[in-house]
Amino acid sequence: MAQGSDSGAEGRTSPARQEYLEIRGPTGAVQRLSLAGQRLAFGRAPDAQVRLPSETVSRYHAELFCDDFGRWWIHDLGSHNGTLVNGQRITESVLRDGDTVEIGTFTLRFFQPPAPTGEATASDTRNSVLVSSAQSGSIVSLAEGAVPKVAASHLSSLIAFGRQLAGVQDAGERLRELCRLMVGDEFGGRSATVIRLCLDRPADPPRVICGPESRPEHRAWKPYVSETLLQAVRQRREPLLAGNAAEAPVDVQLSLPRSEVALSALACPLSSSPQQMDFLYVVLPPEYGTREWLAMASLAVAEFQHAEASWVAYEQAKTNALIEQELAQAQEIQMRLVPQAVSVPGWDVALEFEPCRWVAGDYVDVVPMPDGRTLLAVADVCGKGLHAALVAATVHSLVRACVQAGAGLTDLMTVLNGYLCAYMAKGSFVTMLAVVVDPHGGRFECINAGHPPLMIISPRGEVRRCDAGAHTPLGLWPMTIQSAPDQVPDGHLMAMYTDGLTDMSSVSGERVGLDRLGEQMGAACVSASGDGPTARQVADRLKAFIQETLGGQLPADDSTFLLARRLP
Repeated sequence: MAQGSDSGAEGRTSPARQEYLEIRGPTGAVQRLSLAGQRLAFGRAPDAQVRLPSETVSRYHAELFCDDFGRWWIHDLGSHNGTLVNGQRITESVLRDGDTVEIGTFTLRFFQPPAPTGEATASDTRNSVLVSSAQSGSIVSLAEGAVPKVAASHLSSLIAFGRQLAGVQDAGERLRELCRLMVGDEFGGRSATVIRLCLDRPADPPRVICGPESRPEHRAWKPYVSETLLQAVRQRREPLLAGNAAEAPVDVQLSLPRSEVALSALACPLSSSPQQMDFLYVVLPPEYGTREWLAMASLAVAEFQHAEASWVAYEQAKTNALIEQELAQAQEIQMRLVPQAVSVPGWDVALEFEPCRWVAGDYVDVVPMPDGRTLLAVADVCGKGLHAALVAATVHSLVRACVQAGAGLTDLMTVLNGYLCAYMAKGSFVTMLAVVVDPHGGRFECINAGHPPLMIISPRGEVRRCDAGAHTPLGLWPMTIQSAPDQVPDGHLMAMYTDGLTDMSSVSGERVGLDRLGEQMGAACVSASGDGPTARQVADRLKAFIQETLGGQLPADDSTFLLARRLP
């Protein structure tokens, strides 16, 4: 069976919307796995976060992750047998509530309970109904006895009800329509209510989230709610019918007082999550306390649930379309800020900018300066997603404005740090490596604000880490910033990069780190010819190393680097 940890509902998700997986193995055993914003790798390898021990599963088969908008994605890791979502083979797909994922002989079903929005009311049951725990009567289910028959007229009403719900956009109004159906002429209920039980807080009283809706002649009557009936439905997870008449067949006693008029009641589960369960609760005249009426109510609930699933799918599709449109626009804007067709006198320059998803918190730039030198800059904003991308765009604008105003490297970084200290959110910061290169002689000026070190690589593959101009990251506090000089010999290459390269891990979890990245940089700079490879050739070799390391998995961080080779 799958091996993984069942994490709690802390962090991004709220208690009413905690996503989870049901994992069914080849033997039929089922495991529930709660999700709390983590990234999970599925496979048969011993170190996979969720181990699926089967020869039909690749060592690292697929990964599950949550994006900045609360959407869960499944991504195939180049597996041998593929990953299927609802029977279709995918490379990557957003998951919706109820989707089925097939990984080898394992079936994973994804559940994402909808957020509790659009409810008609939310109150303690004591405000609108009476909760009774007195013992009398009995409880029966649809499974007991012969299959109940439903009249054709009632079936027609249920079909019309389903069509009606398809046109009701408000979730609270759909609940009210369900309750109104139960007290209408076709079904004859005295009152109908939607009630919620908190499963994770059993001591909390039941809460009314819709209703009660009552027939006109019974609106002055406050309906009773049987606590034992609710608890029976909670335990058995099926529609149940109860009555308080003494001649009713005995099963589980209904808690309606004998002093009350003879009544029947039914309760049908509407929805459930690990934290709560919602019920349709209908009080009926005693003559309607039959399994036929319970069957009709169950069919009405099934129509309601089908409509809810359709509305959830519609809203998710609409939300996803808007998110994708906005992200595509943001990505287009950000990519326009990345330098194209770079030309630097005396230097051969190549760069790569690869967001881990749509937009990046990385910044890379090549900016000509008024004195004939050129600014090379790489920065990394703390965090990911749209917030980090906005800060990175601000860094781009400030750097360009300072250079155009004639600021030198020290003044530029001082202005940038002051701005970030004043306007960045508390606890955020930016690491940045900025180098100003001279078109003659290989001289450069460097400031490193908490960024991974500059590497200088010889044509023989020897690597030197340059720690010149070291400072703390920008945006934490005001500080005095000073640059430091250094030199690059002819034919040597400078490598500037973000920690997306050093922190990158293989599917087995092995981190690259500075030493291994340096080794790869050195190997990429060696060439059979005496002139050495171009900066573009080194960049392509580095990209191949990144892809080989990831092994088909999605990168966990943005990946940006800038290479500048000193021309002889």
